Amino acid sequence: MPAPIQNVGGQAVIEGVMMRAGAGVSVAVRRPSGEIVIRANASPTLGERFPIFKLPLLRGVVVLVETLLIGVEALGFSAEQVEAKAGDPVSAKPTGSNLGTSLSLAIALIAGLTLFVALPHSLSILAGMAFGGFALESPVFHIVAGAFKLGIFVGYLALLSLLKDVRRVFMYHGAEHKVIATFEANEPLDVEHARTHTTFHARCGTSFLLVVVVVAIVVFAMLLPLLGLKNEMLGHVTAVLIKVPLLLPIAALAYELNRYAAKHLNNPLVRLFVAPGFLMQRLTTREPTDEMLEVALASLVAALKQKATGSVQAANVAIYQDFADVTRRVV
Repeated sequence: MPAPIQNVGGQAVIEGVMMRAGAGVSVAVRRPSGEIVIRANASPTLGERFPIFKLPLLRGVVVLVETLLIGVEALGFSAEQVEAKAGDPVSAKPTGSNLGTSLSLAIALIAGLTLFVALPHSLSILAGMAFGGFALESPVFHIVAGAFKLGIFVGYLALLSLLKDVRRVFMYHGAEHKVIATFEANEPLDVEHARTHTTFHARCGTSFLLVVVVVAIVVFAMLLPLLGLKNEMLGHVTAVLIKVPLLLPIAALAYELNRYAAKHLNNPLVRLFVAPGFLMQRLTTREPTDEMLEVALASLVAALKQKATGSVQAANVAIYQDFADVTRRVV
């Protein structure tokens, strides 16, 4: 197995887990037949190819964009595998077209901006009208909008957790965290060791999104009142349009805060900082089964095996009868 890689990340997909370790990227999915399908390839990050993108703040934006692209494609691959039957062949080529992936991302971004930017702003306008008015020029307006954003975020995750299929994805999310924690503890990558770890992780995307919301509240409350926007329709539309591009530097700052916190969990103040994120992860993670841990372990093992080269390597796909077959043929 290659030497340990400092940062390993992942994402739960449908009946599986995507893992990224350095340049190694892998998606492992369990078919209804019980087979584990793994697609793995080497895909160096922009930061590995162009060191400038490793600089603080810049790296956060790059990681976010790369994670979105890889994540959407991994979801497509997993959806294809859960429909497959035992012994069905599988292609190493990415599922769907570039146009399809781009459209999926565009729709998701538009929906996200509507739900977490335009809607909270609109609700803040209505709240101001109901309670005697706090104008756009006031920091209070943006704090109230942020409170609505936080409420929508928590409510959205709570509603998702009620769906049976989503709960299974959240169980795989828990498996992803446990397996990454096993790797970071330098323990053997097996179910027995992974089972002992918590489903919470400081670098979790849920915690990251919560930090984004909180940082956005602070930035918008401090900055937007200084712009002199009028408390009228044009002013509100302008404010929303300004908020959208500001989300990139806000996300970059949130990434740095999350990264720092993950490295300093022994500090009591840092533990206090990450506590709300761990609380939110109670909504997005569930205790996985041993079979789910096997899939997450298979994905990580395959990702670690990919060589960290300076160029992209074509994906290879293999079908395994079970986790024991994975350990025989991959490790």
